[in-house]
Amino acid sequence: MEDKELQNAVAELMQKPDKQAFAEFITETVQPGRIVDDWVGMLLNYRQLNAGDILVKRVKKGIKVYSHVLGSEPMQSQMTLADRVAYTLDTALVSVWANMLDLQNGRFGTAQDLISEMQIKLREYYINKVFTALSTIWTTSNTPNNYTSVGGSVTSTVLNNAIARIDNTTNGVKAIVGTKEALRPITTFAQWSVDGSNAALIQSVATEVANNGMLGSYRGIPLVVAQQSFDYPDTNQKMIPSDKILVIGENVGEFITYGDPITQEWVKYETVPPTWNYALGQQFGFIIDNADGIYVIGGLS
Repeated sequence: MEDKELQNAVAELMQKPDKQAFAEFITETVQPGRIVDDWVGMLLNYRQLNAGDILVKRVKKGIKVYSHVLGSEPMQSQMTLADRVAYTLDTALVSVWANMLDLQNGRFGTAQDLISEMQIKLREYYINKVFTALSTIWTTSNTPNNYTSVGGSVTSTVLNNAIARIDNTTNGVKAIVGTKEALRPITTFAQWSVDGSNAALIQSVATEVANNGMLGSYRGIPLVVAQQSFDYPDTNQKMIPSDKILVIGENVGEFITYGDPITQEWVKYETVPPTWNYALGQQFGFIIDNADGIYVIGGLS
């Protein structure tokens, strides 16, 4: 599957609550090391570093344009690499066990079913980690330019102002990000073209909403739905904030993974029945070095 096709498939599945389809898609299509690339890569630039690589983001400098007089020796600038910021690594790890009798009886599905669920949990962890970091950069107290508290649902005026702000501070808007609950009002006002007191239905947008229940883009900007997840059925605590929408510009930061994914599978025979064990993890880090390229729409309800 080509990268563009993969991203389209991912975006479509992220808008639907069918976790079984999600698990099957990951099992059949996405290798563990690509989970970060395909989802977090929609929000930040992504690089996969090998063990031993330097954990520093470097900036290339030195390419300048000079006014030149024909017949004279040209002015030149020296190429340099500047260490901008160093990464601090963290490790995300999910590890489970189940007794072999339960697996054989199908109480938890197959071992591959559990591995697929673990991959989803790891992906949800990354989404929550990055979304929380991005959404807490700006508040009403530290910038009036990159934060708006709505006190209700997002409106076209608020969203368009956020897009205009990010267009002025970056090379363009990369994505509009939020939970389906936060983004859903966009499906209402995006269906209409308003000119003064006149409003006309945009049939293609209305058809997309009717068929999918959600839009894939707004004004040509991808809508990235952060699939809401909950800690446990008995507490039902939301893991991703649903009271904020992020408008993210190009090149605002970078997410890295370091080394190969950690995978370990083993069976313990000390107990009867024996237990199947599996661990999945990855070292990672991220930096946000252009905070002006992030707009937070908060206070949603």
